[in-house]
Formats: sequence, C-alpha cells, structure tokens
Amino acid sequence: MTEPTKEAKKQPPKPKDYIIVRGYPETLFFYPSMIVSFIAFLVAILPPFDTNTEFNALIGTLFFAVFAFNFIIVAFDFGVGKTAIIAFGVIILVLASIILQDVLNLEMGGFSIPEITASKEFYFFFSLLVGLHLILIWIYSRLDYWMISPTEIYHHRGIL
Repeated sequence: MTEPTKEAKKQPPKPKDYIIVRGYPETLFFYPSMIVSFIAFLVAILPPFDTNTEFNALIGTLFFAVFAFNFIIVAFDFGVGKTAIIAFGVIILVLASIILQDVLNLEMGGFSIPEITASKEFYFFFSLLVGLHLILIWIYSRLDYWMISPTEIYHHRGIL
C-alpha cells in the first residue's frame, strides 16, 4: 500500500455552509468623532499648541463639525448615497461662500467661523468613552447573532 503524496494530503478547506449576520447599533457611526477627538487630544498636549487659542478654536470647530455630521447621520438614518450628497452639498456651500467672500470682497457680517474650544481632558475622555462603547458593541455582537445555513436559521443569544 502506498502513502498518499503531500499534494493529495493538502485538500482545499471546505467552504462554510453557513453565514453569520450580526446587528450593530447606529452609535457605531460615532467612530469618526472618536478619531478626531483623540487626534485633537494628541495635538492639544504638544507644547506649541497647548497655549495657542486660535489653533485650539480651529481644532474645536473641526471636532464639532465632525460630531454634528455624525449626529445627523445617526438621527436620520441616511444611506450611503444620501450621506455623500449631503456631505458634498455642505462642502460646496462652504467653499462657495468663501470664494464669494474673497472674489466679491463682501463683508458678511453675520457669517463667521465660531470659536468653539474644549480642553484636552474633554477630548481625551470623549475618545475614551466612545472607544469603550465601541468595545462593548463588539462584545455584544459576538453574543447576539444570527447563523444562516442552507436548511436552518439559528438565533444565538448569550454565551452558549
């Protein structure tokens, strides 16, 4: 009796005969705010920027804009297409107002960039809170999921 060759022993792995579907809450979409908040914290602890109030106002306004955008996405349950259209629309409006202000030398009395500032502690604890929330979402998704096979659908809840 001959032994099978190494090539015969190596068989391709069997494809899974099931898929797993996991549900995630919409608060998952706050991860861009967490990233911007953590970057703002890292920038705020650097010596050249810790006392620069103008730069801190710029970082705070950027954080607030990202957070507001995330909040709108979560609140109104937009799809990818609507989200992209809204984002491009806002960018176009902001750029058009800046260009019109520069080209026409308009003095827009009511329109100015707000000076929103926050402390480095706020940025740190916001990113920490959202990060812990995302970890809990990941753990929960591993304990509550659907497994769909060709003949059955299972809903797994809990550890077992």
